[in-house]
Amino acid sequence: MIDQVEKAALAEIRKLPKGDRFIEVTGEECARMYADSGIPGVPPVRAMKNQDYIVQVFEDQGEGIYTGTSRTRISVQRTGSNAHLRRAIRDNRPIGWDELQWLKLKLGYGDRWFIEIYPPESETVNVANMRHLFLVKSEEVPFAWRSK
Repeated sequence: MIDQVEKAALAEIRKLPKGDRFIEVTGEECARMYADSGIPGVPPVRAMKNQDYIVQVFEDQGEGIYTGTSRTRISVQRTGSNAHLRRAIRDNRPIGWDELQWLKLKLGYGDRWFIEIYPPESETVNVANMRHLFLVKSEEVPFAWRSK
């Protein structure tokens, strides 16, 4: 049985565009979405969503060797994976490589290098079906396979 909160959330999802069309999320809505998540930090500088995905772009302040520099991060989750939806109707399907590459292109980063990080088990933070891509300079990935 779906409760009123879930019905309202599903109704909002159904209002969003389908397929390869997205709506841009306003700065105010970005801040609200991020505040509602309970995750500390700076809200996204840009976000877009449709019936399948919520895609956010962050400008993280670097740490360690990157202290004082800004690092671009793309965070992607399925629209129906919101925590307030019951498990029975949550969309927890994995987000594949082709989807991430396509979303990176939709954001205008098609010509840029991004990496995904898999930390040691002791450093893992896994609280949502969400993927994070980090912008890097080409020279920072000498191990990458290249088409040329």
